[in-house]
Amino acid sequence: YHLVEEELDMGAAVEEVVRLPVDAAEKKQITLGMVTPQPALSVRADERAVKRMLINTVSNALKFTPEGGRVMVTAEARDGVLVLETADSGPGIPEDEREKLAQPYERGVGGARAEGTGLGLVLVRALARLHDGSLSFHDAPGGGALVRVTLPVLRD
Repeated sequence: YHLVEEELDMGAAVEEVVRLPVDAAEKKQITLGMVTPQPALSVRADERAVKRMLINTVSNALKFTPEGGRVMVTAEARDGVLVLETADSGPGIPEDEREKLAQPYERGVGGARAEGTGLGLVLVRALARLHDGSLSFHDAPGGGALVRVTLPVLRD
């Protein structure tokens, strides 16, 4: 994949991605929200790749969040890098499974019955690395999973 870097408004990109799965969230009565950068945050990145990373992390969060839960997407500048976080109120990711989840065709214990190929987070990690960034997994505040993508793509 060849990156096509361009100036990108992260708030607009997050808003566009979060609007895509609204129907899926409503079906499961999941509250889907976002926190976008204020003031606007401009980055230099591949727009398709950034949106694909967000689509994949949001889709995973919706897939594993039970009915009545919540999914929150946050984009912010932190310590000189862009940080994209998708947090959910699902079962979380056991610490011993976190690294395995970004390996091809691997799924955690909770993903054994889920639809998909097990490649979504692999793609997120690969696209993040193309931007010299990273993918990591954490406990979400209040329970659930937090998936963090860190990209050194802030505009000077």
